[in-house]
Amino acid sequence: MTTQTRSTSRPPTRILIVDDDTTLADALRDEVERMGFGALVADSADAALEVVLNSQVDVLLTDLRMAGRDGIELIKLVRQTSPETRTLLMSAFATAKDYKVATQHGALDVLTKPFTPEDLAEALRKAEDCEEGVQGTVHGLNLTDILQMFHLGRRSLIVKVGAEGAIHLREGEIVHATMGTLTGEPAL
Repeated sequence: MTTQTRSTSRPPTRILIVDDDTTLADALRDEVERMGFGALVADSADAALEVVLNSQVDVLLTDLRMAGRDGIELIKLVRQTSPETRTLLMSAFATAKDYKVATQHGALDVLTKPFTPEDLAEALRKAEDCEEGVQGTVHGLNLTDILQMFHLGRRSLIVKVGAEGAIHLREGEIVHATMGTLTGEPAL
């Protein structure tokens, strides 16, 4: 098993691993740390929410089926409480519907158990890359057109506008905006 380690001058990305199988969660934590990421572990959705509320969590890696709340419910709650946290779902039992629902609520990927360390590293790199977002110029579309596409796709994301502006969308609906010192509707 070969894994690549990351080297960077900024603090390591913090991954929260959520699985009620503590043996698997501990093994994943060890692998994630070997890759150069910071890792936290929780054994339930409720414990994970407590961590998200009290710590910086960059990426949530959660199992689908757990006692109590499931992984999709956790992804929804994390999107509400910590919209900057990127999410990944893992499961041995995920259906196409689970995949669709998870991605509609912001999951970047669904890892099918058992997965390789390389699969995990690729998913974590994808989540880490999303921190910086995508930058580019779109010719022929204005901001309203782009927001409408995200609305129709029911996407949860933050659209950065210039150096000081941001529009926050949750499931395609605008929930917040900032522009300089303005917030809410005046900023929009």
